[in-house]
Amino acid sequence: MSILRQISLLLCLYGVASNVWADAPKVLTSIKPIYNITAAISQGVFTPQLLLTDVSSPHDYQLKPSDVMQILDSDLIVWVGPELEGFLVKPLKNMPSKLLTLIQLDKLHKLTVRNLEINQHSKHEHQSEHQHEGHTHSSHAPGSTDPHIWLALTNAKVIAQAIGAKLIELDPENRAIYQANLANFIEQCEQKLPKWRIKLAPFNQAAFIAMHDAYQYFEKEFKLKMVGSIHVSPEIPISAKHLSHVKRLLQEHNVRCIFSEPQLGSQQLTNIIGNTKKIGVATIDPLGQMQDLGSDGYFKLIENLVEAVASCEP
Repeated sequence: MSILRQISLLLCLYGVASNVWADAPKVLTSIKPIYNITAAISQGVFTPQLLLTDVSSPHDYQLKPSDVMQILDSDLIVWVGPELEGFLVKPLKNMPSKLLTLIQLDKLHKLTVRNLEINQHSKHEHQSEHQHEGHTHSSHAPGSTDPHIWLALTNAKVIAQAIGAKLIELDPENRAIYQANLANFIEQCEQKLPKWRIKLAPFNQAAFIAMHDAYQYFEKEFKLKMVGSIHVSPEIPISAKHLSHVKRLLQEHNVRCIFSEPQLGSQQLTNIIGNTKKIGVATIDPLGQMQDLGSDGYFKLIENLVEAVASCEP
């Protein structure tokens, strides 16, 4: 076979391979929980991409050039919305046709950011925290929508349905696969939710405190009693004055457990708890950043939260 013939054949094969890959939509997701739901719906067709692949916080993430290339190369970008991923607002401004903004879904159950007693500061203190190091933490502004929508399975079903509809629109040839995956995801939600509610029922009256107020949807879903959060945002250091207030609150509410997070050091918790032996600590990860990616990753995330609450003892 001549060299020219070989080159022509290789070019043809490359063209066929390119067309095969081109048939599947390129879907970019912002955070792991959204990636995992998307992966469950797209299983058997394609693997989505994830923007925040490490333990970075979506509240103040800084885009890299490689991130920008991913955004430009995507057919669909699935994100929660400006309330959570503020760093994406500007780069996504001129590409609305590519976006699936989950927090805008009509059927979603939305909660507003609340003012827990533990977070009652002076006006000056409150403003300085929200403007810490030049960043505006819109997701924590009282009265705005709480963006941690994925922490309720009832919302996860709505999110999955919206992702499924968008994938079918982009890739109608694989409609049957997407529909089957969606049906399986919803069935798992409906099977697991009552079991997890039964497991957490003994803790409905127990008082909990979180490092930051990210669990409101999870609390409502499982009827838990969160009496406060230590930080307005996980990126904001706690002041000595506020630390003293936290310690008083722990005693007043007879707090059973503090929910820590993998990104926060143990020394801070030692300072908060002191010599108190009646308070347990459970490390929980609302973004699932410490677990593997996968089509079953969403249910692992919720199960880890359920197990952490159930096993947290002084």
